[in-house]
Amino acid sequence: ERYARIHVVDLGGSTKINNLRVYRSGAALPSGISIKYGQSTAYATPVKTASTIATVDIPASLPTSENLFIGGAAGGALTAAGYSDYAVFQAQLDSTASVGGSTTISFVYSETA
Repeated sequence: ERYARIHVVDLGGSTKINNLRVYRSGAALPSGISIKYGQSTAYATPVKTASTIATVDIPASLPTSENLFIGGAAGGALTAAGYSDYAVFQAQLDSTASVGGSTTISFVYSETA
């Protein structure tokens, strides 16, 4: 597992940050490899076994609605410096996994002036 979150230090004149979305882009993953995704309000020591948090395939294109929350629930916003919930990722390989491949994981948000 890998944990990551958005940290807003300064809104730079905006009034809020919301609608956080996480996805992957690039070529299809090699056979036998998947990247799982989930979210958590708290950091935990990453596991080397199958994650109980990162359990769904990360979207392979930009989602239309938020999939990374603020404060543990959909519809949250940062109106001052603060953090999103944690995005939790895990690459899972089976016995047929091929060597190679790459992907880019992106974080996208909406900003209100």
